[in-house]
Amino acid sequence: TLPLCPVKGTASVECLEQALKKVDCWLKSTKMGQRSSQVMDYNRHHHNSAIPVVVLSACSNICGVRLDIPTVSTLIHEYNGVVAWDLAAIAAHDKVDMNPSTHPNGYIDFAFVSPHKLIGGPGSSGLLLCKKKRQTNAVPAVCGGGVVLYVSQRGHRYLDDFEEREEA
Repeated sequence: TLPLCPVKGTASVECLEQALKKVDCWLKSTKMGQRSSQVMDYNRHHHNSAIPVVVLSACSNICGVRLDIPTVSTLIHEYNGVVAWDLAAIAAHDKVDMNPSTHPNGYIDFAFVSPHKLIGGPGSSGLLLCKKKRQTNAVPAVCGGGVVLYVSQRGHRYLDDFEEREEA
């Protein structure tokens, strides 16, 4: 967690860079064996491919403070990080470029959009946008929705524990 500016209520880019440097140093020291053998064994097993994942809000819902998405994304990518942006408060007001030509490394890895703030209105589904290169997980063991108990002409019923279903 980064310290927040008391006036704006946001973390500074400098604080973000310091945190990324700490993570980068930790990852490098882990890979170079500069820790105890027990810690090294644990890290090789659990963190060998660890990367910083940074999730940020592009714009404050309360005070309207906006972050410079391409600049901050470029900084995170310099440290081999992945960046996810919550665009809920900005999508209705500004064009958001997933691949800004002015910042080749300022691309957005993941973005979350809430259409209920757009023309979709309340009850509309959220959107997850992501780079194809970030879609690397394995195919579920069982394909399909798997959360519908039954469907008839009169209605339908969902399973009570649908959040526990991998294929859902």
